[in-house]
Amino acid sequence: MIGQQKISNEVNKINKEWHLKNKMPKNATLKQKIKWHEGHAKNCNCRDSKTHLLKLKAINYPATEPTE
Repeated sequence: MIGQQKISNEVNKINKEWHLKNKMPKNATLKQKIKWHEGHAKNCNCRDSKTHLLKLKAINYPATEPTE
């Protein structure tokens, strides 16, 4: 069980330095949010940023049905 706890702590570890240098802009546009979350996914493991990033991109680039 201790091994699992150690892995869990490493996965959820915050990159404090990155967060201090990269604040989300106030009233950020969708484009700014996507850019911030792209950087966050690459630089920090404090949460599942990749899933959130995919949701934001889906809003920005909704799937469209093929036209005939």
